[in-house]
Amino acid sequence: MKRPSRGSDIPLHEFISQHIDLQKRINNKTQFDIAREVGYDKPNMIAMWRSGTAKVPLDKVPAAAKALGVDPALLFRLAMAQYWPDAAETIAQLFGTVLTVNEKALIEKVRAIMKDEDVPHITREMERKLKAVLTS
Repeated sequence: MKRPSRGSDIPLHEFISQHIDLQKRINNKTQFDIAREVGYDKPNMIAMWRSGTAKVPLDKVPAAAKALGVDPALLFRLAMAQYWPDAAETIAQLFGTVLTVNEKALIEKVRAIMKDEDVPHITREMERKLKAVLTS
């Protein structure tokens, strides 16, 4: 089985499906187990998320992310972008981009390296090198 997508270019139901499969393979966790962790008595809703016939309610994002082993900010961002893109844009305008734990850590590391000075304008060469580091 290939590695689950990180989410940027995949429909949310496929992202969820990949992570359900991963939880089954790694932790022997069933859809029933995931449903219970999210707060449902039966796995029907998880099956509907997986098939794309039901949206993940925003109030279930934290528990769903924990049950699926993904960052809650990533799951929230994916849900907003795919289900409510206008609302996602409004949230980004008002509060900034929703960052994952790893994205926050990267920003903190850049700030430490730069000793709290602003980062220079990112050139194409810098972008190429950053991409190489982050995708290796």
